Amino acid sequence: MRHLAAICEQNGVTFILLDKIQGLKSALEFGVRYAPALVSGEDIDRITEVRDEEANDLVNTIDGVVSKTSKVMTVLTTNHVEKINQVMLRPGRLDVIISLRPPTDEAVKRLLMVFAGDLLSADADVSGAAKELSGQIPASIKECVERAKLSMIGRGDTKINDNDLVLAAQTMKNHLALLNREVAKETPAERLAKSLSEVVGNGSGDMLKSIKRIAEDTHETLDNYVNN
Repeated sequence: MRHLAAICEQNGVTFILLDKIQGLKSALEFGVRYAPALVSGEDIDRITEVRDEEANDLVNTIDGVVSKTSKVMTVLTTNHVEKINQVMLRPGRLDVIISLRPPTDEAVKRLLMVFAGDLLSADADVSGAAKELSGQIPASIKECVERAKLSMIGRGDTKINDNDLVLAAQTMKNHLALLNREVAKETPAERLAKSLSEVVGNGSGDMLKSIKRIAEDTHETLDNYVNN
């Protein structure tokens, strides 16, 4: 984003970076006033996953602002493109969709060199670390370099070596495994038990809603029982 902002500044383009993607509609309208402008936001899937009134309003704003004659460009990112509603992906609404794949071993080596800078010798062999980090996103690779600095300091050295990076990569894998672990989903039986508790605890105003939920969950529980 810094590189993108620098390019905008060099060319007299207003650069608008959103701290929350929910402000995209207002940012687009603001960009029109200070065009030429570039609006950048992350995690677009958070507001376009469900086709509700808010999503429709955003799409209409994009159609009205980001037209062929406007001077407002929008750069949106996501880690979950599968969650974006198809209406948002329609050709003509988004001019270009660029998919960035995880870096290969060779790309990881280059990123390690960039992030480590002078702390890593130009002829350093980082093949071991590159193998450990293959497929990781650049942010994780950068964090690995930061952790490797601690090993370097612990050795009383002024240069990072491959072993520092390998150790950092291995410990970070354990960290990432915790982030990516699957959270146990509530079973139909558990939802049924919760619904029964609601019936007992709620007033009559919620009785019908709770009974309906019980019926749905009972049906699902029986289906699962028969299928298994």
